[in-house]
Amino acid sequence: MSLEALDQLQEKVHKMLEANALLQMKIEEFKKKNIVLEEKINAILAQQKDLIAQNNELKQEKAVWQNRLNALLGKTNDI
Repeated sequence: MSLEALDQLQEKVHKMLEANALLQMKIEEFKKKNIVLEEKINAILAQQKDLIAQNNELKQEKAVWQNRLNALLGKTNDI
């Protein structure tokens, strides 16, 4: 192999190593962003769970009030 071919090969290896280092940095950056997004997702899921529970409670309260109202309406019809 000629000296020129070796220099070209060495340059390509050097560029590939630089590209690899940049890609590794990007991977680390994406991992950090992924952690933040996972934390946000978990917070939203917890909030959703709380809202669903609150909604179910309100539905039960509504049913109780409807039953009371119907009972009162029934009593007024008897009068």
